[in-house]
Amino acid sequence: MNGAMKLLLVFVAACCTPAAFGEETRTSKWSYVFTALSKSPAAGNAEEANNALVSAIGGSLLTCDPGWTGQFCENPICSSRNTLTLRNPGPANRVVDITTLSNCAGSLQFPHDSLSNYSYIAVTSDGGYPLIVLTDFNGAVVGSAESIAGSTYHHAFYRGIPVGTYSVSINLTIGTATYCLIEVNAYSQVAMLIGFVTEAQSDFPASGQYPTDNVPSYFVVHAFNLPFPGSLSSVTIVKDGSMTYRAMLGKRYACAYESFAGWFTCNAGSRYIAKLDGIDYNGNPLRRSSDIFGCLLGTTTQAPTTTSPPPISQCLNGGTLLYANTADAYCYCPVLFTGRSCENALCMNGGSRNQLGTACICLEGFTGPNCQNVNCTFTDNIGLLTDQTSLVFVVRASTSMAANIPQIAAAAQAVIKAYNDGSLNVFRTYVLVSFVNGTVRVQNFFTSGDSGLFISALNNLTNNLKPGDCTDNVMDAVSSTFESFIFTKSPIFVFTDAYANDYQAFFGIFNRNANIKFPIYFITITPTPESGCVNDPFHPGNRAMQAVAAYTEALSMAVDSTSPNLGNLTRGVLFATTFRMNPVYSNDLQQCSRQPNFQAFFADSSAFSIHFLATGVGLQLSLIDPNGAVLNPDIDFQLGNTYSWLLINPVVGQYLLQLSSSQNNTPCSYRILARSNYDFFYSASPGLIFDAGFSEPVYNNARHIVAVFNGEPIIDPYRQFAEITIYGNDDNDVRQSLYMSSGTYRSGCTYKMYFGAYNCRTPEQLLYITVSVSSTCVSFKR
Repeated sequence: MNGAMKLLLVFVAACCTPAAFGEETRTSKWSYVFTALSKSPAAGNAEEANNALVSAIGGSLLTCDPGWTGQFCENPICSSRNTLTLRNPGPANRVVDITTLSNCAGSLQFPHDSLSNYSYIAVTSDGGYPLIVLTDFNGAVVGSAESIAGSTYHHAFYRGIPVGTYSVSINLTIGTATYCLIEVNAYSQVAMLIGFVTEAQSDFPASGQYPTDNVPSYFVVHAFNLPFPGSLSSVTIVKDGSMTYRAMLGKRYACAYESFAGWFTCNAGSRYIAKLDGIDYNGNPLRRSSDIFGCLLGTTTQAPTTTSPPPISQCLNGGTLLYANTADAYCYCPVLFTGRSCENALCMNGGSRNQLGTACICLEGFTGPNCQNVNCTFTDNIGLLTDQTSLVFVVRASTSMAANIPQIAAAAQAVIKAYNDGSLNVFRTYVLVSFVNGTVRVQNFFTSGDSGLFISALNNLTNNLKPGDCTDNVMDAVSSTFESFIFTKSPIFVFTDAYANDYQAFFGIFNRNANIKFPIYFITITPTPESGCVNDPFHPGNRAMQAVAAYTEALSMAVDSTSPNLGNLTRGVLFATTFRMNPVYSNDLQQCSRQPNFQAFFADSSAFSIHFLATGVGLQLSLIDPNGAVLNPDIDFQLGNTYSWLLINPVVGQYLLQLSSSQNNTPCSYRILARSNYDFFYSASPGLIFDAGFSEPVYNNARHIVAVFNGEPIIDPYRQFAEITIYGNDDNDVRQSLYMSSGTYRSGCTYKMYFGAYNCRTPEQLLYITVSVSSTCVSFKR
């Protein structure tokens, strides 16, 4: 990802057992972050003909031209194999990444793989006394083993650092600088040798590592000392400090340079760096970069005596004619077409050209003249939005709740009024569930105008209260909400002064909730001494409520029974969790002291406010904003074990969070939510052309994570890159990276982003998902 803005989305998932899907069809937004390409009128007929042809020839049973092999004839075979040698065959400093930061602002992210020993980072500037700041994937600052520094440089050595992704940023300690050049090196045997060839079957780069000016070439590379199953996956070429080319690497056979990518054209006078990304043999991300290389001028040769073709007067397939009516006229071809007149289609997703070369023969599930569109066989029509929601209350109707119910009703009425005064029609339906002594009553209100009826029904609960025991059927009451019409991702608020006696129903709730993903918040009023009930945080019923809250991205909050401020808490939680609220970062710790010193999250340009909700003992929040300023956000409310802070109009960029507790050995949980235009939804799919399946990872069953962002559209899907990381906390609350993958764009599916298969190895494990998206127009990481 380059230095553009990134937006962090963190979501909680869990390994679960299969559950049946609801068939409700919900309203979707008009626009998606990923938008499908438009088709020409002729495209449909071409697709039908291509699909018929591929069926007639038996799918992928193609006869390849000489020099090509593979299921779809996509892999070259070299005519003669080169012999390659490495200048420094043993462990040596290998360049991992190089970048230049304007004004020394921003950061560089790089992976440290398991085949590297120490890292050496060198920074050069034109002043400012630069200081390297290295942080790990948890946001903790990593100290160097040794370093040297001056007014225009800082070199630092890092020994024995764990495998993972790291971030380098620069602090200018004295004065200013206009640039900082960062070079990251790793002491390793793994090295790359790159080259450029004009024929896909050639294994002998004509000019060593350098391409030739304005001559389209294939990029080829060999990885030294990278044990199987480690491999390279992609190449990014940076031109004069800006990314100019990125492609997935394919395989070549009978070649020393065994990996290759499609056409690359350089320009004389520019400087280039090739960055290779892949996976080491332990499954960890790996990166190596080339030395800086130039672009050679072509040699002048005697023109052949053959007749020159006539000047080009017309370009096909949307190509642009440049220098028309001159001998230098040529066609600038759009994406996915090549040739002198842009007459040849480039095929994606295993497609192969037809006999004329003008279109591609597509496999099942792919369409378009270039097989560029992934069309799911069944699309998931579940509503994907958060600007319309339902207000769902589950309230215990016991006599011990008599003083609390009016506070709850008044808070709900105040929130509804505030939204209405702002012309925000947020709550479209209302659900009120009351329960006591094993009985459950459900009241549904199906229009936004029913808010008055909902509030009246809530107040009327005080007219029919019954004495209750110390435990009650809390889980049964929560389960009853699933029978009502509730908008997707609407939070459910449970108000009770009794622990659950049906706590074994926990997984039933989770499985039913997996597809619709309701965050379930518990507000537990602690019992009074007069009630004869004991306040026991370790009661199985209380632990079950905490687990439901954690597995659904919510919180379990405890409030003293004598507090007159329950209404303030209710009002604050409602404002912080309804209307376009999306989780940005989450964590659940058995001991609050075990969290990293700093944890990173990102605020994007569409975030109007950031809300921090946390439970714990004596919590204090501190932030460092993207400009390095220390912030202490305003506290919105504090009651019992629950804390809320609010940050209005946040600065766009990455923040560092520090949350401390006055009793470090006690647990704490926190949720960071942003009021944003971007709505995030994820699911799991069995394959590329299947929109979704089980909406959560399933134990010992490999599934592909799929995702979609609704909100501001990004126009060009071929300039977009998506990545995902799944984390889990171990028994010592240390966050571990469990899975990483790049993404594929799917135009004909509800879930536009498709990632590699993930196999959940630990049943019932709480998982945290991070998704990153970058494009020409906007970049964000949530």
